[in-house]
Order: sequence, then C-alpha cells, then structure tokens
Amino acid sequence: MFIAFGAAPAEATPGAAQPLDKAAEQRIAWLEEALRAERENLQAMLEQLETANEELQSTNEELMTANEELQSTNEELHSVNEELYTVNAEYERKNDELTQLTKDVSGLLQATGVGVVFVDRALNVRRFTATATRVVNLIQGDEGRHLSHITHQLVGFDLCGWLESAMERGAMQEEERCAADGAVWMVRAAPVRDGRAVSGAVVSLIEVSRLVAAEADARARSAELRHLLDWVGAVSLQFSSDGRLVGGSGDWRAFTGQDVADLRGSGLRGAEDRGWLEIVHPDDAGAVAAEWAAAHAGGRAFQLSARLRRPEGGWRPVTLAGGPEHDGARPLGWFVYARDAADAAQARHDADLSDQRAAALAEMAFAGCYTLDPAAGEIDIDARLAALTGLAAGAQPAAAYEARLSPASRRARAAALAACAQAGRWSADVSLTLASGAAAQFRDEGVVKGAAL
Repeated sequence: MFIAFGAAPAEATPGAAQPLDKAAEQRIAWLEEALRAERENLQAMLEQLETANEELQSTNEELMTANEELQSTNEELHSVNEELYTVNAEYERKNDELTQLTKDVSGLLQATGVGVVFVDRALNVRRFTATATRVVNLIQGDEGRHLSHITHQLVGFDLCGWLESAMERGAMQEEERCAADGAVWMVRAAPVRDGRAVSGAVVSLIEVSRLVAAEADARARSAELRHLLDWVGAVSLQFSSDGRLVGGSGDWRAFTGQDVADLRGSGLRGAEDRGWLEIVHPDDAGAVAAEWAAAHAGGRAFQLSARLRRPEGGWRPVTLAGGPEHDGARPLGWFVYARDAADAAQARHDADLSDQRAAALAEMAFAGCYTLDPAAGEIDIDARLAALTGLAAGAQPAAAYEARLSPASRRARAAALAACAQAGRWSADVSLTLASGAAAQFRDEGVVKGAAL
C-alpha cells in the first residue's frame, strides 16, 4: 500500500478544470503501473494455485488408489499368512512323523541285533548303531571321521579297501569274518546310489557264530547220516571183545551162503580157524585178515574193498568196514559190515543228488538278481547269483547267463521278455544249470525300470 502526503487541493470552482502538477501525474502513472503488475502477479498466483490444487487432487487420487492397493495387499498377506500357518502345521506333522519313523527304524535295528555303519563316498562315518560298536570301535562324536582312523575287531580284514571295492563295483558283497574274541560276523556292504552315481555305502554287521556252529554241527550230523545211509542194507557180523564171532544179521546167509550159527566162536586164532574169512577171494583174503587183525590189535576201525563168494558161485565186489563198540573207554565188542559195492556207489550217488536238490531248494527262496540291458545285450549279475551259477559277478554278455538255461527255458524266458513291454514285468519258470553241474528249477522274474511294482 502506498500513502502519499501533500497539500490539500484548493476548492475548485464548479465547472472549472483543475490543473495537476507533473509530480502527481507521475505518481498516478506509477500507481497504475504498480496496480497492473500486482494484478498480473495475482493472476499468475491464482493460476499456480489452481495448477497446484489440480496436482494435489491428482496426488490425492493416487494416494487413495495406493491405499486401496495396500488394503488389497494387506488382505493378500493375511491370506498368505494363513496358508503359511497351514503349511507350517503340515511340516511340523511331517517332522513328527519322520522323528517317529527314525525312532522306529532305530528300534528295529536294535531289536534285530544288526550293526549298521553308514559311510559316504569318501569313507567318512555318517552314523552308526549301537550294535556296530561291538565290531568297529566307534564312540559318540565319531561322525565325520574317516573310517581308516577307527580300529575294528575283525582279524586280518582290510575293511576300508573292501568297502572301496564294493563301491567301485557298485554291487553288494558280503564275507564271513572272525573277530578277535572268536565270534563270527557276516560283513555285508551295500552301495548307496544317488541317481547313477554311488554316494556311499551301508555296512551291515550280523553275528553268525551260532549259525556257523549249527552249520558245522549239521555237516557233522550229515556226515554221520551219510555214513549210516552208506551201510543201510548191509549185512553184518558181531564179535566179542576178543574177536570171537557171536552173531550176525539174518540176511548174511542169503548174501554169502554161510550160516551164522555154524560160524559162532570162530575168529583169527589160527589158519584152521578162519571162519567167515573163508568166503573172501583168495587174492583178497591176506589183506582182509591182516587189516582185521591190525584193527583188532589197535582198537581202531577199518574199511577196505574185497570180493566175497556168492551163494550161487562167483565173486561179488563188496566194501568191508568194521570197528569196536565202546562203553566209555572199555570195548564191548566188534562189528563187521559188508555191502555190495554197486549198491554203495548207487547210494552215494543218490545221496549226492539229494544234497544237490536240498541246496537248490535252499537257494529257491532268493537265488540272486541281475540287471538286464536288452539293447546292449548285457547282463550284470550279483555275487549271490554268480556263486550259484559259477558265472563271474558283474557285467557280461547276456548269452553267458542264457547258456545256463535249458532250450525250453530260453524260449519261455524270451517270450516273457517280449511280452513285458506292455505288462511292465516278466516271469518265467526256468531250468538253470548250477555251478555243480546239476539242474534246478527257478522262477526268473523281474520288472522293467520305471514300471509300477
């Protein structure tokens, strides 16, 4: 605001023009110019305010839109949070299941008494069970240590080298080994695969001391049984402790033509007292008499081949065996068995066949396994099947295995393999030649990789 001070103008005479001085005119012109400039400034300010107001309105609208988006995002976050709560609950449930499963597996391993050691590809210990510490000197905190830094109780056994061999071959292998305390352990290595690569191995330690002792006892009993079977159907004579004949089996006469009643009291007192030795071929009589006298003098058993006279004439090849019967350390008497050599050979042959059949039946539960690559014509046989068939373990031409099958079995298996493309599995009853040369019946069955079991 501008305020001008000056002399009051003289009263003008009505109708007469009042002259203005030059200074007043300049002041008026300046004021008019200032007023015009202020108006322009005010107009510009109004325009700026209107523009700012429009911008504020636009910003307010954007903020309202952003607020709505934030509210929508907040609702989505609430929904995601609820989903996370649900997923977290599922993970906690699965974690509880895995924890319980781990406890169950640990309990199972402890209940079975099997020692297990898990190692990685570099033979570092990952974990182990309590039973394994009976063989491998592991303690808590050994996880992560190299297996070569830990001693074990197996005598003369390179455990690390053996495991390396199993992982390089990529096939399960097992051995029986004795521990320092005399216990016998079955050591089994099973490679663990991560895809196609071997990422480690599982070492199973099973004490088989009782089984080995039972097998030894069974072999001894089998030998005794075979000995008894060898002499089933044989004719026999019984003697007193001084070598005098006191009796015999009822079929001695049918076998030799001699009557046991006529032989009672005979022995080896002299050349005129030959008794039952009279039916021995002259060429064999000296050897039989000498062996019988030596066995009687030494209190031991004997066995030899000779020829005895048939009732109808001629000579029969026989096996003679004899020995003392004891009551503790005191001999009660003697026995002599005679059996036709042809019958004995047939009995041994029958016993061998029975053993082979029994072995084949024992293997029928699980004879072994193989991996077949029809396109390459290769088969990878595990150690168990290799031992059964006499083939080498590992990869080899499939024809090597097929050669062990009978012609009819090869045709049946080929038909089953041809049909497995649709079914996803095959099964065929085959006759397989074992390493012993005997043939046994097996079921050759498998599943195509990737097919449902």
